[in-house]
Amino acid sequence: NAGSSGGGDRTSEAVYTEFGLPAFRNLEFQLAGRYDHYSDFGDTFNPKIAAIYHATKSLLFRASFGTGFKAPLLQDMHAATSDGYQTFIDHYACKQTGTNNDCSPQQYHVTSSGNPGLKQETSDSVNAGAMVQITRDLSFGADWFLTKTKNVVGIDYDDLTLAEANGTDPSQYGVRTNRDASGHLDDSNPIVAPLQNLSAQEVSGLDLSLGYSLGRFHVESNHSLLFFYREEGFPGAGLRDKLGQKFGDTTSYPKWRNTSSLGYSIRDRQTVSLIATTIAGTQKA
Repeated sequence: NAGSSGGGDRTSEAVYTEFGLPAFRNLEFQLAGRYDHYSDFGDTFNPKIAAIYHATKSLLFRASFGTGFKAPLLQDMHAATSDGYQTFIDHYACKQTGTNNDCSPQQYHVTSSGNPGLKQETSDSVNAGAMVQITRDLSFGADWFLTKTKNVVGIDYDDLTLAEANGTDPSQYGVRTNRDASGHLDDSNPIVAPLQNLSAQEVSGLDLSLGYSLGRFHVESNHSLLFFYREEGFPGAGLRDKLGQKFGDTTSYPKWRNTSSLGYSIRDRQTVSLIATTIAGTQKA
């Protein structure tokens, strides 16, 4: 990639408040909210509501809903223009010709740059789960989650050309693709793409935890299983589940990961642990 430079600054201010509201002896609600002001993209307010219900002394249910945000990075807003070569499938040309060369990953010249008009990424999240204390030394927990994120900063060029093949005009989103009469990308300057808030994601899964204590020993295992990781890298491409598979040169995501630990308490406030982490395999070109 060609080098580039850029500079920018911002100031930010935030205020946060949280209320715990006991409704009954075994039911508690939580209300929270956060207001942020950024000098370069504006204001954002994100609320949260949660509940905890103690069904019995050994069984607890919990749930929450909230919104979130992520401020655009300064380098994404203020980076100067740079040139590089991205590897992806040109789905538009593939649809036009159907040849193996056009339907396989190739390197294409892309001119990219920052965008001072970027907005924050926003998300909606819901969680629900339970924790059970099976015995004094054995506990088990399960939590389901779903997070939907919009206005994600970035452009997936594979999805860009897929959206073109589906009839989307990229220029309405501030991205220009230059093609010749045959539908192929122009070799001299095919894609001009300043960063935009164009991507979207949907992630859902289940977190499981198991803990057991025996004297000074403690065994714990935390397992996270994803049901889906849907992503749309450009409007018009459609959400595609990218777990355990790949599209063009797009890297897939692991379906699960697990962290297990064995700890030994030497004395109060002194513990030695052995930790093992395993992650499902993925595909990457």
